[in-house]
Amino acid sequence: MAVSLVANPAKTGWTTQQAIDAELPVWKAAKPDFATVQIGVNDWVQGVDAATFRQRLIRLLDEMLKVLPDKNRLLVVTIPDFSVTPTGAMYGGGRDISHGIAEFNRIIQEESQKRQLKVVDIFSLSQGMHDDRSLIARDGFHPSAKEYALWEVFIYPVAHELLFQPVR
Repeated sequence: MAVSLVANPAKTGWTTQQAIDAELPVWKAAKPDFATVQIGVNDWVQGVDAATFRQRLIRLLDEMLKVLPDKNRLLVVTIPDFSVTPTGAMYGGGRDISHGIAEFNRIIQEESQKRQLKVVDIFSLSQGMHDDRSLIARDGFHPSAKEYALWEVFIYPVAHELLFQPVR
């Protein structure tokens, strides 16, 4: 099976609402038959409350599912724990980052489960950045290529399974 990237409208720093407003139209126009989504960290950083995040996530997931010809081909990835990075605390605003991200990840898990979507949970894996600084990019905040490669080990098998299982 050939795989082509038809759209990647993601922008660093955007919230779920910005994804709905600006990224979703580009994504819809691309008419993909498979997609991954990882969203929510910027909502949390920018102080979006859990109820509002849930509403926006529901809208985003449901709109994406309307476009996909196979509702089984949307793969959701949880939010990493950036509190373990050297500069992560700068983005917490005095809040408990791990707890807040875990709460948003619970929402992601719940809403994905309601839609029978596969979820790859990278939260615990991302916490390895605490003890291995080679897993953190030079900016002291983002994952390094090495960390992303670890995520790939978890994401790829699930993506492969979704791409090659019978259409539902």
